[in-house]
Amino acid sequence: MTRLTVVSTCLILISLMLAGVSFARIDPETCVGLWLFDEGKGDTTKDSSGNGNNGTLISKPKWVKGQFGNALEFDGSSNFVQVPPADSLTMTKEITVAFWFRTGKKMGVFEDRQAVVGKHYLEYEVGIYPSGGVHTYTSDGAGNYDEGINCSIAGKLPEGDWILDKWYHLAWTLIGLKQLNK
Repeated sequence: MTRLTVVSTCLILISLMLAGVSFARIDPETCVGLWLFDEGKGDTTKDSSGNGNNGTLISKPKWVKGQFGNALEFDGSSNFVQVPPADSLTMTKEITVAFWFRTGKKMGVFEDRQAVVGKHYLEYEVGIYPSGGVHTYTSDGAGNYDEGINCSIAGKLPEGDWILDKWYHLAWTLIGLKQLNK
């Protein structure tokens, strides 16, 4: 092999290795709510975005170890974090909702979705279904809503369902009338 071939091959390999490296970052100028659940105790969770959208823990969700530091464990029926209405949380033309979640119980085939985050029937919601399903919808706040995305990633999951106690990251972006699941 010539020296040029070896150098070119090395540069291509290094470029390919570096192409996969990326750094996620939250833009503080556009972030309207960021709940890290890093308190680890108490009945409130602070909004780290600086917008003051602090949440109150309802029906005592349990503080547990999370994917990164602390997390909240919800019973799936009665406990949640309630954030008061605020202009900064009103859906505009573009919104991204991203979160880590895991489930500790199998959901029945005929059970309804489990809402994970949203403004229930008011503006938007992202939830999960059994068998690896993801559901989103948007609403105009007047009772008219678009079912949005109802998809399954079951074919991508080894067991065909959410694997118990495994962490998943889900991001949903709404740009105008287009929704994207990532």
